[in-house]
Amino acid sequence: MLLRPIVQDTLFPTICYVAGPNELAYLGQLRSVYQHFGVPMPLMYPRASTATAVDSTASRFLNSYELPLEALQPQDEAALNDSAPARRFRRRLTNRSPKRRPRSRRRWRASSRRLPALDPTLEGAARSTLGRMQHDLQTLRRQRSSRRPSAVTTRSAGSWCAQALAFPGGHPQERTIGFVSFLNQYGPALIERLDEELPLDLGRHWIVTI
Repeated sequence: MLLRPIVQDTLFPTICYVAGPNELAYLGQLRSVYQHFGVPMPLMYPRASTATAVDSTASRFLNSYELPLEALQPQDEAALNDSAPARRFRRRLTNRSPKRRPRSRRRWRASSRRLPALDPTLEGAARSTLGRMQHDLQTLRRQRSSRRPSAVTTRSAGSWCAQALAFPGGHPQERTIGFVSFLNQYGPALIERLDEELPLDLGRHWIVTI
């Protein structure tokens, strides 16, 4: 492993080598090895910080749910369920439901009390109907309560698409998907797009929409 750069720079003399953080870590230790073999050591320059390519669908999903890219890394929906839209949705459910249930129940009871005046035989049917309605409402509330933590996000196909693209299998995109895959998908124009839009500033992780 340590001799590979020596052989490489012997066969193909290099003025400057653009390397990632891991390469810089071990290449920086090889100065004495280069001197031992009499091979000029090239200049080392860190490459632009890693970038994650997302398509327009994933970009819209992140913007809609006000999520940072790293929130997609866990392969569960904890961060997605804690997003601002999800919290607002749950607050609306919590705030509205308790007020409407007693109101609808009072209205139905008031109506059922008036029915015997119209037809005494309807009193029993009214009580039976009210009991079924209350039972059905309780069942719906239990079902909604069990689903409420993920009511917003689990139904969104965008979350799965964005996760699969940005963090396939829970791993960073640049460690899993090769650049050739994107080149095959988007063609040579992708190179020009990256050349125009990808900054060369160091020390940051960039998101590129393609």
